[in-house]
Amino acid sequence: MEVRSFNVKLERNEWVMLNFILGYKTKIVIWITIVGLAMLYTVIDYLTLNSFNTNQFPLGQLLFAVLILVVIPVSTYFRATKMLETNPWIRETAHYFIGETSISIKGDTYEVSIHWINIKSIEELKNWIVIYSEAKRGFFIPKRIFSKEELVSLKKALELVPAQKIKLK
Repeated sequence: MEVRSFNVKLERNEWVMLNFILGYKTKIVIWITIVGLAMLYTVIDYLTLNSFNTNQFPLGQLLFAVLILVVIPVSTYFRATKMLETNPWIRETAHYFIGETSISIKGDTYEVSIHWINIKSIEELKNWIVIYSEAKRGFFIPKRIFSKEELVSLKKALELVPAQKIKLK
């Protein structure tokens, strides 16, 4: 594998969107969202059709729906923006060096090098390549920084990495 280097500066909007993508791709969050939508449906049904023939306003369902469908996305947004402001790993421009035996990332206030054998997984999302060093901690590389040829070349190189799990499209 040839040594590759590139710089990544995450934009605020793309970082927030990535947090939503990663949060809402888990099965539990999907199921909770579906339950929240079902609760919202019962409130809408009461206000319009009242097909359940009830005289009592479904306040519990409304509160649960608001909690799930409003509070969770708002808290995700604020958590992501707070992380961007306080975490130099996310805020600073990262200089990546992908070599045959390891990946190194250097910012203004940090430097880390991890051998490929210690990488848990590599995953490709629609607009991202994510290299997980732990189950919930990774390095996020936006595809926008690569040309089509560079991206194909990078993915071919990453397929050779001895990570535990590789999911590239």
